[in-house]
Amino acid sequence: MTQRNPATYEGLDRELALTNGADYLEVQLRMWMREAGIEKLFVGDGPDGLPAYAQWAVGQQEQWPLHDYAPGRYPPLRADELLFEGAYTFTAYRRMGAMADGFWQLLARARDGGARSGLTYVAGDNAASLRGCSAVGFELDHMSRNDRRPGFRRSVLLPPDAAAIEVWEKSAGRPYRRQ
Repeated sequence: MTQRNPATYEGLDRELALTNGADYLEVQLRMWMREAGIEKLFVGDGPDGLPAYAQWAVGQQEQWPLHDYAPGRYPPLRADELLFEGAYTFTAYRRMGAMADGFWQLLARARDGGARSGLTYVAGDNAASLRGCSAVGFELDHMSRNDRRPGFRRSVLLPPDAAAIEVWEKSAGRPYRRQ
């Protein structure tokens, strides 16, 4: 995983041209993060030199563009904490372990840089991402309920409910451990 300048990185543009449907929307969401000025994009390339996996690592000093981009969606970060957001496995590298490998490298880099904890948010129905997060050591800690309507934004952190625990256990392949 190497850090790339989101403003000049063209991998997402190339991927957008190759996708449609839900994948198109997922790439577009990452492009909006780029346009919002969220820094510290990391990309892992495959053996062919093409991008395999991308993810942002947002620290306390870089969090403000993220809060401007998605007001109230993420908790404020502590000095030794990172938010890992915008994870994306490029279509040519799906089902090859690119997420687990890239995320593991990114976590090692964060740890070597002084981070002591990390957060990541995954949609409850995204079994592949939940599996990947579990593979690198993340645990289900809480849920975020996001209410978005014109003129109204609110995010509430909640303890996991029975449905979230069931999805986690199926995706992670191991029991939920209350934190």
